[in-house]
Amino acid sequence: MKKPLLAFSLTLVMLILFANTSAQDVIKITQYNLLYFGLDETGCDQINNNIYTKTNYLKTIINYLDPDIFAVNEISDAVSPTNYQDYLLGSVFLYNDRPYFTRAEVHNETYNLTSQIFYNSNKLTLKSTNYINSWPRDIHAYKFYYNSPDLINGDTVYFTYYLAHLKAGDTGDDADTRNDQANDLMSYINYHNSTDNYFLSGDLNLYTNTEGAYQRLTNYSNAALNFIDPETAGDWHNNSTYADIHTQSAFYSSNSGCGSSGGLDDRFDFIIFSNAINNNTDNISYVANSYRAVGQDGNHFNSGVSYNGNTSVPTDVLNALASNSDHLPVYAEFLINQTPANLNIITQSNDEITCVLKSKSITVNISNNDLLNQPLHYSIYNITGQKITSNTINLSQTQTSYTNTHKNLDPGIYIINFYNSKKSIQTKKTLIQ
Repeated sequence: MKKPLLAFSLTLVMLILFANTSAQDVIKITQYNLLYFGLDETGCDQINNNIYTKTNYLKTIINYLDPDIFAVNEISDAVSPTNYQDYLLGSVFLYNDRPYFTRAEVHNETYNLTSQIFYNSNKLTLKSTNYINSWPRDIHAYKFYYNSPDLINGDTVYFTYYLAHLKAGDTGDDADTRNDQANDLMSYINYHNSTDNYFLSGDLNLYTNTEGAYQRLTNYSNAALNFIDPETAGDWHNNSTYADIHTQSAFYSSNSGCGSSGGLDDRFDFIIFSNAINNNTDNISYVANSYRAVGQDGNHFNSGVSYNGNTSVPTDVLNALASNSDHLPVYAEFLINQTPANLNIITQSNDEITCVLKSKSITVNISNNDLLNQPLHYSIYNITGQKITSNTINLSQTQTSYTNTHKNLDPGIYIINFYNSKKSIQTKKTLIQ
């Protein structure tokens, strides 16, 4: 249902999230296979895999985990390359009190499904994107740096995030294909002589640690490049010993033919990382015991994640996990040994700034005299993070209202950022019908 034209109020209040004496921040990573998000085929349609219902599930999951990196597999690009990417960004993040989130560019894949990374732009900047040619799906390579105040001196932390979706299937040929994809990744890392900070996450479809792909990743010929698995290596498939890290299938029944069923008995989803992170040699380190399969309590081997009770997550989160995808997300935390990013997130309160965005114009009213007699800047972004326009408001002590025309504001969802000379930022989403 469309909402009427929004009027909203904002207060410029800086939230200092980390004391200046602290020299660390935490980056929270979530990896999740979304199960044909937006795709209407292969037994999954808008009845048993409805995108609007899935969006509400994802909001619940995101609100619970509050990730800084949300790496996903299986978003549809069947309608247009960016359609469902932008829908997820707008509905799950921007229109859900996370206007600082953005995404990487869209990379088209076979079968109308692709992978994507969504990230907290207050903490991270995406420096570059590359793709490692592989079959049946390319491997994504994202180069990030952390938004530390130390950047003014040219000092911050860099890392590369690899996102993969390896070949599914339990045949020998399927395992060989996964091994080839893992070799493509390791050859790329070896060619670039990278012994620095890097992560790999994805639906790797691995059944056991003896598979060639797992050995290629964790026992490579150049040991310095090995990935470190924070969990126990073993024969994960249909083995109750590893029930606490099984991620597939969260469904026990067939979900009307959409997704795999039969209950949790496989560890397909992974977050692994480089020796540099494991040994904290380059200012990023793994937070011990933070890795988990979300919603997995270890008591649901060969059953659905919500069957007969599960108290590992709140009830609303459990219901979302049980219905959204046949995979469970995996989660891990990492320490950044750098002066923390100054997030300056602003809360909404008390009508001190009222902003009305209409088609072709913006009106700002200020009731807090402390905000007068100084420049107040604003920028307007669309839901993909593209800046549409920006301007500066110069109000006198008695002038409390400002109106300006912007010709390129078409109907749609917009993000408006306000900031003053103290770099305090307030953000609000609004809709022009």
